[in-house]
Amino acid sequence: MADPLREPCVNATQAFLRKDYVQCLLDIEKALESTHEGLDTSLEQLLVLRFTVVSTISAHAAVRARVTKALHHAEDVHAHKLEHMLNMGPNSLFTQLWYECLYALARGPAPETLPTSIALTPVAEQVLLRIPTPVLTSAILMALQMDTLANAAAPTSARSQIARQTCECFFSAVVQADDIHHDAEKYERILRLYTIQVLGLYLGEWDYAYGFVEYSTLPSPTKLDVLNALSTAQENEKHKVEREIEVLRHAQQQYESEKSRRSAATPQDTPSKQMAPVPLAKPNETVARPTVQRTPSIRGRPASLTAEPSPSPLSHADQRKHLQQYLQRRPRPEPTVSPVQSRSTWWSLFLSHITHERALSAILLLVVALLFRSSSGRHGSKSPSWLAIIKQRLLDTIRM
Repeated sequence: MADPLREPCVNATQAFLRKDYVQCLLDIEKALESTHEGLDTSLEQLLVLRFTVVSTISAHAAVRARVTKALHHAEDVHAHKLEHMLNMGPNSLFTQLWYECLYALARGPAPETLPTSIALTPVAEQVLLRIPTPVLTSAILMALQMDTLANAAAPTSARSQIARQTCECFFSAVVQADDIHHDAEKYERILRLYTIQVLGLYLGEWDYAYGFVEYSTLPSPTKLDVLNALSTAQENEKHKVEREIEVLRHAQQQYESEKSRRSAATPQDTPSKQMAPVPLAKPNETVARPTVQRTPSIRGRPASLTAEPSPSPLSHADQRKHLQQYLQRRPRPEPTVSPVQSRSTWWSLFLSHITHERALSAILLLVVALLFRSSSGRHGSKSPSWLAIIKQRLLDTIRM
């Protein structure tokens, strides 16, 4: 047999894990319309998920406002009901979810008007004996959170005890039932939750919690175990309160010490020290002008501050260029050549002017002379005297 609640339960769980609380609530409401067709396991998971998601939404005001606004603009038929339910107070919200849970487990339609307080109604007495333990545990934990929210909303009023009323309804149903319908495991778990979390940690009624365990129907070993757990929780709570008191006392001591240190500080150390007023000069009194320290002139400054920066060293190419310009600008004496000038004087004059711009022409003429001399040696003495001609041309070139 296929379970019609299986798929809606999976979809609602996935939406809750994605934190899509609007879709999760809508899937749960659609699934609860056909509770008479589903299996108990899927129905149990849906009810636990419903308590969990509503508790999560109610714990944060911003999340609650966002979900309510999204439901207001939703077009689903269940959106208006969910929006109205989330706008209820903490106690009214839990009361409605509690009775809708009981009627869903009873496999019957819920009436239009539900009770406004937690009480042992006929339907509750019938269902509480067979309600699954996870569903009842989730309901009690949500009731504890609703009590905390109600106390925060009205701190001057009496403490909300809706979680205590829910647990007492269960124990009343157990007492009125036969031992055959009594689930010992569920009874022990709810008793631990009631005595430790509700009576002890929330309400602080530790003596009543010890007495309730003593008069319970638990076996002796189990009863002793519950009493030890209750004693451990009380000791931890006592130490927690003592640690909080110690922290507050230490903070108060530090505050008083800092206050005393600041009050005993000298006026020079205080930042509120004001500057003394400058006395005004009389009409006939000469006002002393402030001395202005002038900067010394350039003559009084060190030589290192007034010296011009030394030029940067020239490169080899710049030095060569400057040397060529100097050689071109210097005056050149006019050479005088006599007919009786010796051969050594002629060669020294030629070497002194070798750097002239016509040095290349002289070298070419010398090469030509050497060539003609070699040719004249081969052809004999009949050739003309080319050496005399070349020498005359060299002299003409030097004079130019």
